[in-house]
Amino acid sequence: MSDEEDSKLLEFHEMGLDDRLLKAISMLGWSSPTPIQERAIPLALEGKDILSQARTGPMLSEKPDIVVGTPSRLLAHIQAGNLDVSESLEMIVIDEADLVFSFGYEDNVKAILNHMPKIYQAFLMSATLGDDVKALKKMVLHNAVILKLNETNLPQTSQLTQYHIKCAEEDKFALVYALLKLRLVRGKTILFVNNVDRCYKLRLFLEQFGIPACVLNSELPVNSRCHIVSQFNNGLYDYIIASDENLLQDPRNKPQQDNTQKRGRKKDQEFGVSRGLDFQNVSNVINFDFPTTVQAYIHRVGRTARGENKGTALSFVSIKEMPLLENVEAELAGHEGHESAVFKPYQFKMEEIEGFKYRAKDNPRDLQILRHDKNLHTVKSQPHMKHVPDYLNSDVAYIYELST
Repeated sequence: MSDEEDSKLLEFHEMGLDDRLLKAISMLGWSSPTPIQERAIPLALEGKDILSQARTGPMLSEKPDIVVGTPSRLLAHIQAGNLDVSESLEMIVIDEADLVFSFGYEDNVKAILNHMPKIYQAFLMSATLGDDVKALKKMVLHNAVILKLNETNLPQTSQLTQYHIKCAEEDKFALVYALLKLRLVRGKTILFVNNVDRCYKLRLFLEQFGIPACVLNSELPVNSRCHIVSQFNNGLYDYIIASDENLLQDPRNKPQQDNTQKRGRKKDQEFGVSRGLDFQNVSNVINFDFPTTVQAYIHRVGRTARGENKGTALSFVSIKEMPLLENVEAELAGHEGHESAVFKPYQFKMEEIEGFKYRAKDNPRDLQILRHDKNLHTVKSQPHMKHVPDYLNSDVAYIYELST
């Protein structure tokens, strides 16, 4: 083979691509592949694993019509000269606007705006309109129209079934133990609590009974959170215990109300796991602690019944939490697609879990052993606690599974 033939660029139609892909490539106006596409695509079609190194910016230099990226990466390309937005930019869209600042992108956004033209069209998309979004609105928008749709953001009752169980606060641990150990709740499940200590306490409790779970809260670094969510999505864990930290950051609250601050533990001030993270195929959401606002309830429950999948939301409600339940019911009942009675009572005879309550006595062991910077295997294992005795299994006849 001559040097000329060896250096000849392999075209898209010579790579053995499906005709539908070739048609899409033609419609996009891609005349020739980039060097990395030319080399990588044939190898990929051969079933080979690939580790590639290619110069960043093979596509930005061609002045694309649309660029998608995080603020930090866009700024890096602007500063490197790969992307010029000073004159050509016509429109900017910021999705998940309420998370942009909390993810640490405020300085990046300000720097990007310094490179942008004076006239452009902008869209901010957000689930909430808090202080961060208002600040971003002042920076980015000009005489904007605000659209607030009167909807719950929850699937209809045919897709999402919402239950509640009225129980004493001290019975919640025995209740979740019974539901999980008797397999009355099946599939990937997120258990929400209202603070970090509660998160670790529930994890420690479940571990004593051989129920593996991981925790997700504001004490964990961002990389750790993403890794945990990835493990959950890949099936390594069936249960995530998540704290809803954004509920504790209301500026009207006194700092001492969150006892995690007393001990000076490092945390992300705007962290809220109830939304913003990509949980996949969640079958159930359990509100171990009932959320303190309607919006928080919607965000939590919205983690299940996504796409075409059905889901279940089960809320434990103590006497003190009843007003919160009533607020949510009143708010959701008036929306289209939701019944007047949003919550169905879960058919569960509390008197039948006395045996579980006896086994579920609170363990006073120090919660610090479950912190992310500690050894997670220092909890004393009690093998006999992992199995449910026959006399407790017989109680299943009195407890009904979640049903649609």
